[in-house]
Amino acid sequence: MIPSSSPKSTRSKPGFDYGFHGSPPPDDSAISSIHAKALEVCYLIYGEAPLSSQVLDRFYENSASYENPAISATSRTTIHDIFKLGRKAHGLDIPRPIATICSLIGVEPPAWTKNPALLLLRAWNDVGTISEHESFDGQKQAIVEHTLNLLFWPGLHVDTNPSAATTFPDPRRPSSGDIYNMVSPTYHPGQPSLVVPGTGYSFPSPFHFKLPVITRLSFNEQGRITQHRDYWDMKDLMSLSPTLSTVQWLGSRALALSLSLTYQLLPKESAERGDDHLDRAFDNDVGLQGLVSGKNGRARHV
Repeated sequence: MIPSSSPKSTRSKPGFDYGFHGSPPPDDSAISSIHAKALEVCYLIYGEAPLSSQVLDRFYENSASYENPAISATSRTTIHDIFKLGRKAHGLDIPRPIATICSLIGVEPPAWTKNPALLLLRAWNDVGTISEHESFDGQKQAIVEHTLNLLFWPGLHVDTNPSAATTFPDPRRPSSGDIYNMVSPTYHPGQPSLVVPGTGYSFPSPFHFKLPVITRLSFNEQGRITQHRDYWDMKDLMSLSPTLSTVQWLGSRALALSLSLTYQLLPKESAERGDDHLDRAFDNDVGLQGLVSGKNGRARHV
């Protein structure tokens, strides 16, 4: 829908961790109700906060719909099941390879392995810009630009750029000092890296993936979400896999070169006639006067 007024665009404040605490947004006159709800929903859905049906009931209409390029859901119950299924992946543990080998041969695992289980995945959300719109029929919309971060095997990583990280207080552990723990849901690392054992050398992790997402939320008069739609670019999605990104890079350039070569192979006389025909059609249909036709340089008048 066409907005009735120019959109209001603001950048989210990194210190607000609505999704983790699950508490109502602060009373800030600079942040509208729609802005605060959109920010909280993005942290709830794409973050690591506990997600319950009561939370979704607070934001979503019973007949709300959710869409992305892959799936479409038309009820709040289905939306809840989909989001809960994605949240299950955050808590999956896999056995450490060394611990598995030691258990198979009946040997005690080394002390440095600590926990024999290894967390498979961490996912967190970095919210960028939130824009608000209001249509002519009074429906309010919010468009959120954010980045979904996926980090596989976070327990094997360190943060080599903690100054760029975001740390949120953990109400369950007020005196917690492990803010740089890569598996902590209250810590968003700045640069996840892998360290070469026995050396001080580290390199950016190949298991850290970023997917830019644009979320559009439509609200009714009661302030509940009636439509939730996520957009992402196919190029960004393919870039999550090194193989697919290479194929996409080669394929897109090959297609562009083939289209250019096809045009260059066209007969010049045929191409010029086509240009003149387009000029005449445009001139006659629109009714503009004084247009120059192709390469002839002649001004034509209707």
